[in-house]
Formats: sequence, C-alpha cells, structure tokens
Amino acid sequence: MPKKTRFFTITEVVSTFNLTILTPKKFKDKKFFQFSLNRPEMELNNFIYQESKDRVALFGKKEATFFATLSKNLISRKINNLQKAGISFVVITKNFKVSKTLLEIFKKKKIIFAKSDMSASQFFIIFVPWAYHKVCKQEFLHGTLMNVYGYGVLITGDSGIGKSEVALSLLKNNHFFVADDTVIVHEYLYELIGYPSEITKDLVEIRGIGILNVKKMFGSFKTFNNSKINCIINLVRQELVSDLTRIKLKIAYKKILGVSLPLITIPIFPGRNLTQLIETAVITLQTDDHLEINQILDKRFKKSIEND
Repeated sequence: MPKKTRFFTITEVVSTFNLTILTPKKFKDKKFFQFSLNRPEMELNNFIYQESKDRVALFGKKEATFFATLSKNLISRKINNLQKAGISFVVITKNFKVSKTLLEIFKKKKIIFAKSDMSASQFFIIFVPWAYHKVCKQEFLHGTLMNVYGYGVLITGDSGIGKSEVALSLLKNNHFFVADDTVIVHEYLYELIGYPSEITKDLVEIRGIGILNVKKMFGSFKTFNNSKINCIINLVRQELVSDLTRIKLKIAYKKILGVSLPLITIPIFPGRNLTQLIETAVITLQTDDHLEINQILDKRFKKSIEND
C-alpha cells in the first residue's frame, strides 16, 4: 500500500490537549507536517531560520518575562520574526500572563494563540510524542504481528501459507497477539512500532473456520495495542529453499521505513512445528547463538571439502 503524507491540525491539538483559543475565535485550520515544538529564543532574538511553512511554538514563564520588558513596537517586531520563521500557532502555558497589548498584536498578525492549563515542561513532554506519532513515517504491511518472549515478530509469507494459524498456536503457548492481516508500521526514533488496523483489531482469520475474536477467546491480557518490531519471520514453501539454507540459519536483513530488521526464512513442509521454530528463532536472535553455530558449520563444511 502507498505511504501517506501524515499531519496533525490545530483543531486536533486544541481538542486533544483541551486548549482555549484566545485569538482569533474563528480561524482557518492548518496542517502541520513536523512534530517539533519550538521554544523560539533564537527567533525572538532576531535570528531567523525557517524550517517549514507552518510551525508550533510554546511560550512559558520566561517568554512572558521577556515580553514584559518590551515596548509595543518592539513586541510587534518580535512577533514579525515569528511569522518569518514560519510560526503560525502559539501555545501559552499556565504561567504565561497575557497582556492586552500582546493579545492585540497576535490578533493583528493573524497568529493563532491558545492557552493550556499545563506548565511548559508538562505540555512539551506530552505534546512531542503525540505529534511524532501523528506525523512519523508509516507503512501498511501484509502479515501477522506477535510478541514472542518480549520480541515483536512480524510473520510474513504468501497468502494462505498459514500465518494466522501460527499466530493462534503462539497464543496457546502464552505469547501475545498484536495484529493480523494488516500491520500498520510507524518509524519512531529509528525503531519500528506495529499497530493493528481499526478494522481488524483483535481479530484473526482462520481459513475454514472464519474470523475469531482473540480478546474474547484468550482474554484481553493476551492482546497488545502495539509492539516494537524486532525481527521478521518469513514463511516460504519448501521447494523455494535450498538444501544449504535448510541446514544453516542464515539471517538476512530487510529495510522498512529506513530501519533494518533481521529476516529469517523458515521453509514449510508437513510435520514441522512452526510455533517451536519461531520460538527457537527468537531465542537464537536474543542470544546471538546463530553466529557461533554458523561458524562451526562453516569450519566443518570447509574441512569436509578439503578431505574430499
């Protein structure tokens, strides 16, 4: 599925953080495509570096103290600097006392001005992760996401190969379910976080049986709202895997949204316990045992060739 340009709006911020719009009472909603929340000390001191068309700024007690020392004309010039820097939405915190002069200037400059009941540090800590989640890179993947021994395992493979059945078996082995069929992946600080889609959340489709509600069958404690993705297990049909690959655990890497993940290919044929194989693969990744085992196999293969 195509990647979508993601953003948040002023209306969302006002609603989510219970802000009070001071001016203007009616405004044209704006879209923001970056998550940063600016404390504009540099702009207020006449250094302008425009990062984007629309930015959000946060004013707290120190900004209030700064504005209190300025004349009306100087305040107007400082607000001009904010506009030049692309700041179109300013949130003030509970420690910011708004003067009539400042309110008039913001109204004249058409910068949206809103008040929060939180302190500057509280608002910053809550807002930045929320905004990052709104604008971070996102991709929709076909697969099943499970949490196995604390590892987020993205199970991939052709349609009908048995990903959902493996998920059901892993659930019975006391592992945790995140998503089936469609996994929404966000890049967050160079890590990948997987989420279920709203349509298929808590649901898994088993061919021949139908759609099952995981939460009702196994309990709400067996489902996660999201999980970091640590590795990919790709299920393939037996005929597509070479003999050497079947002997050695070969770990490749696949990039998703710029983040490299270990990729293990597991061939499927009758009699294999895929649940145990996935559990073993996760433990092997966690302990790095595959590196030592592959080195031993390499030495034995080389010795066998030399003896021949």
